[in-house]
Amino acid sequence: MKTIKRITALVLCLALAVVLLPSVSLTAHAACSGNCGAQGDNLTWTFDPDTGLLTIKGNGAMADYDFNSPWYDFSQSIKAVLLENGVTHIGESAFFYCTALASVTIPGSVKSIGNDAFQQCTALPSIEIPASVTSIGDRAFSQCALTSVSIPKSVKDMGYLAFAFNPLTAINVAPNNPSFCSVDGVLYNKAKTELILYPRAKTNTSYQIPDGVNSIASDAFSYGTNLIEVTIPDSVEFIGSYAFFGCSSLTDIRIPDGVWQIGTLTFAHCTALKSVTIGNSVNIIGCEAFSGCESLTSLVIPDSVTFIDGWAFDNCSALTDVTIGKNLQRTGAGIFGQCSSLTSVTIPDSMTQIKLETFYNCVSLTSVIIPDSVTEIDQSAFEGVPVSGLTIFGAEGSAAQTYAEENGFQFVRFPFVDVDLNDFFFNPVLWAVDNNVTGGVDDTHFAPERTVMRSDAMVFFWAANGRPEFTAIDKTFRDVKETHWAYKAVMWAVENGITGGTNTAGTEFSPSRTCSRSEILQFLYAAMGKPGYSIQNPYSDINTAQWYYEGAIWAYENGLEKGEDGKYNAKTPCTRGYVVTYLYRYFTGLELAE
Repeated sequence: MKTIKRITALVLCLALAVVLLPSVSLTAHAACSGNCGAQGDNLTWTFDPDTGLLTIKGNGAMADYDFNSPWYDFSQSIKAVLLENGVTHIGESAFFYCTALASVTIPGSVKSIGNDAFQQCTALPSIEIPASVTSIGDRAFSQCALTSVSIPKSVKDMGYLAFAFNPLTAINVAPNNPSFCSVDGVLYNKAKTELILYPRAKTNTSYQIPDGVNSIASDAFSYGTNLIEVTIPDSVEFIGSYAFFGCSSLTDIRIPDGVWQIGTLTFAHCTALKSVTIGNSVNIIGCEAFSGCESLTSLVIPDSVTFIDGWAFDNCSALTDVTIGKNLQRTGAGIFGQCSSLTSVTIPDSMTQIKLETFYNCVSLTSVIIPDSVTEIDQSAFEGVPVSGLTIFGAEGSAAQTYAEENGFQFVRFPFVDVDLNDFFFNPVLWAVDNNVTGGVDDTHFAPERTVMRSDAMVFFWAANGRPEFTAIDKTFRDVKETHWAYKAVMWAVENGITGGTNTAGTEFSPSRTCSRSEILQFLYAAMGKPGYSIQNPYSDINTAQWYYEGAIWAYENGLEKGEDGKYNAKTPCTRGYVVTYLYRYFTGLELAE
């Protein structure tokens, strides 16, 4: 459906363009002449169809045209333009779409060049701007065939995209120009705080933007197809729309923390882009900002982002892993449309809606967590996702459950907004809840990063073993009375030799003391009856003299824990996420550590 929509939109745009632009006659004409219209009455023009020369002479400013210059009917037959001395202004759109124009003579009397004056003069290879010109308008020489440009010292104002989309290798600026400068052929403002244009045909494969630059203009690097690497300094605060559009060799990009917004199509069709680091101040990701980045494999959207506009990551076909920040509030349509490798997504509880075609044609999508904060899911949100392959996780009675059941997707109750599908403890948490090992700390939070106390640990082990009764034993702790919430679990653990007291007299249990990794795995080792093991010590930071040694080696051999970089790190505090992971791995034999 989306493909049809886009083709239809393109057809409509083309049709609209045909309607808006004046008709162009390609037939031969006799020599024609006339004046240059309102505001240009003191100028006359003559076109010679045999030579293709358009001559404009007289004194004063040309009129500004809305794509309807007096010679527009000949626009595709004009090969050369001669402006005689006396002309002071080149009008807006004066030579727009003169596709055969290869030569222009601009006299020293010209002071300004209007918007779109030579736009889409696709055969124009060079231009000499006289020292009299002080102003160059928006898109004045956009989409020509210019390979180099020299800006005289007289130019004070240069419009938006004035020289964009040319095969430029360098832009040269007179050294005493008051407004602009050139650094190695790259155009900056005089203060070197704004990078205006990087010539797209430069052969450099890497470019380091100088420190002190705070703005990258729209289209600045667009179609810089030779660039593999661009280093953006921390001083940059603004990156314009289309800034890196079509940089098809660019492999990675780091957006510094000072940038607030990623604009429309800023990195679109950077087809080799594999890695993106988005700064922690970005709050808006614009429409189609990364669309067509077909090599991008993973993405972290920081907590600072509150809005992602439509189709922002459309057709990022290699994208498998997405982490969405916890403060995203709104999105446009189709933000992950046609991300055909995307397998799982967690929607943050800051969201209330999932818009149309958000996951359009995400054919590999197998799991999505949708919090109960989401109250509206567009009917087409998962259009094209195979019904048999997707599981939607959400709260009982939520919009997620309703949507799943109405559209044939499998639904699984899972209310925790702080557990992501990509977390290593996702399946362990799901297992722990399903098997009544533990629940959340409240209705919507599991608190996987919260450290585990000794009393918590005993309850985890006791619950994982089915919450058995214990035989009355002659054992009491001053800090764990019968009224203590973990009393039964503690007594069971003591009876089964999992642990004892923490003081010499054995009268204290220390239920609130934080457990380390070594303690938790030693408890589990004891709970299993301290079985044997057959491997040598794989760790560089423990030895046989330590009380937790056997538990550590047993856990390694059985895939419960492999440490980090050859170290056990025994004192690392153990979290709820790790405890349920150890239990899950032991009781199911699944997802063992590698």
